[in-house]
Amino acid sequence: MYDFGTLLDDDRYSGIFLSFTSNDYARLALEQLRWPGGAVCCPVCGSDRPIYRQNRKGVAGYYRCPAPHTDKSPKGIGRPLVFTVRTGTIMERSHVPLSTWAYCLAIGAFAKANHPKRTLALSASKLALQIDVNPKTAASILRSLVSVRPVPS
Repeated sequence: MYDFGTLLDDDRYSGIFLSFTSNDYARLALEQLRWPGGAVCCPVCGSDRPIYRQNRKGVAGYYRCPAPHTDKSPKGIGRPLVFTVRTGTIMERSHVPLSTWAYCLAIGAFAKANHPKRTLALSASKLALQIDVNPKTAASILRSLVSVRPVPS
């Protein structure tokens, strides 16, 4: 599973992510962090086959790995995998917009950098007010951010 732990430990990115109001800009920035140099690879198999860009219902940011993936398909039939920058991350299967996730990653990076024990000193109710979601969603986001560990260098 890819995590953005290095992002949470580097407060250089805070100002960048706090400025995102568009999901497209947030998606492009997260793709640049996840796949530096633009070399997109499959999050499941790491295939070196060519990865194809796709639009789904007019929305950019989808990729297709042509390698057969039997674990994601019924009856064990190998099918190509369609994935996004969210696949295999704490953002997977979340309906929260990417711009909101980027904002939360920036807040998490800032909070961890400025807190003496390098933990998130932020309540779910305060975060819910800042990002305009209900407190349960904010609590879920905070749990996800706390679960992120830095990637060993």
